[in-house]
Amino acid sequence: PEPGERDPDLLLYLGRVKKYKGLDVLIQALHLLKDRFPKARLEVAGSGDDVPRLESVARGLGISDRVRFLGRVSEEDKIRLYRRASVALNSSLKEGWGLTSIEANGCGTPVVASDVPGLCDSVRDGETGFLVPFGDAQAMAERIGRILGDSNLAAKLQASSLEWARSHSWDAVADRTE
Repeated sequence: PEPGERDPDLLLYLGRVKKYKGLDVLIQALHLLKDRFPKARLEVAGSGDDVPRLESVARGLGISDRVRFLGRVSEEDKIRLYRRASVALNSSLKEGWGLTSIEANGCGTPVVASDVPGLCDSVRDGETGFLVPFGDAQAMAERIGRILGDSNLAAKLQASSLEWARSHSWDAVADRTE
């Protein structure tokens, strides 16, 4: 990403919007950050049957104006969103591997994710982002706040993220397999 492209207030979730993905934790974390980061907002890219419940959660916390559901996005928009976001989030209960974490890292975007199988393999805690206990909105908010509040840490995580994602290119994986 070019300097100035990042939106310092943008948090991004990209994936299916299902209850097991734990997006209510992201909304609660955003609520916990509202005083320290009054302009922070969450954009949710993806579709699923949990949108109405999550909209209700955001309304109940008084932050519906800071949570936006974008629906399904194109590949071009996905890359644009990853490059603009300051932090990508994944609060899922389970993942096969966590491809969206590597995609975010490929755009230089650090990830804060649940420390669950799949995600603990795709996020290097303290290097490409942070892992937090599943369902812990306080821990999620604390780690997001660390990144948003420390530009040196954010830059370090962005650089490590790009390096980590490059190690997962098709060519790099093929070379290791060979």
